[in-house]
Amino acid sequence: MWVEHRIACMTYRKNTTDKWSEEDFVQVDTQTPRGEPLSMKLAERDSIIGTGKNAIKVKEIRKLRESGHQTSIVTTAYTLDSGVIAPIMFARWSQENFFAYGMHHFAIDGLRSYGEESFPGTEEVVNPNWRELDRTRRSTTTKFARAQAGFMDMDTKVTADPNHKRHENWQIKKDAKLEDINILVQELSDIKSNIKEVQKHITWDELPEHQRFKKLPSSQRILMNTVGMIAYRAETIMTDLLRSKTITTTNARSILQNLFTTTADLVPDQDKKELQVHLHGASTPATNEAIALLLKEINQTEIVFPGTELTMVFESHIPTQNPKTGNT
Repeated sequence: MWVEHRIACMTYRKNTTDKWSEEDFVQVDTQTPRGEPLSMKLAERDSIIGTGKNAIKVKEIRKLRESGHQTSIVTTAYTLDSGVIAPIMFARWSQENFFAYGMHHFAIDGLRSYGEESFPGTEEVVNPNWRELDRTRRSTTTKFARAQAGFMDMDTKVTADPNHKRHENWQIKKDAKLEDINILVQELSDIKSNIKEVQKHITWDELPEHQRFKKLPSSQRILMNTVGMIAYRAETIMTDLLRSKTITTTNARSILQNLFTTTADLVPDQDKKELQVHLHGASTPATNEAIALLLKEINQTEIVFPGTELTMVFESHIPTQNPKTGNT
């Protein structure tokens, strides 16, 4: 991706067995993608993943937690500082949870696609019966762990003393907790036996009719995902250009979102072979100054408007103020 398309990738490196020396880690003061202060212990090295012809040189960044655990990130964003990469990566979980929630409850994929298509009959899917048993098993396991913790906690109570006047009441409660544990143990045993008897995967044709579902057209989804990725990457680059000591990442994205929806005047100039795009200014001088610098960078790319020979020239028109009346 980096060599052919100049797209850097990053991901977690799981199941790392080696430990880096704690002396290699330094305290790094950085900020979250939303601009909030963040401090963490980080270390970085050049590393190799894969073997033979598939070996790739990467930058490996590790975060040292208070427990001593080291979380590893590998990336081909060689030029980015670890204080930039780590916060972005660690913020990924909340982003994934947001999109997972949106897809489950609001079908956000369906907002940009029309139509649907069936899965091939031989496509393997998770057996709904197995999924339900697995969900019950995990729920019961959690209840069992809590019940065990509650049972062990009983021994820390003052009423656990045989000479305490309420010791008998304590014994009754402890017996009840033990009975709950025994019930959960039996339930877990039954669930585990049942889940062994059920296939985890079945074919699409084996699914009951009422449990079959459709998928969005693959071609449209791939196209829109590609367009979305390109648009997001372009927005991220412009965000970096807008960022300053007074403009955080969050503020920069907000400025861009307003800029994308603002009205503009299109003035073609055939003699200069230009299509002048006059954007309406923002409400504050600092924002207008930042936008002007951004547009200067964009104009250097000399973008030609599709279907013409006119080069697009972006300008931000800031309303002038009448010094006598104060009106614009």
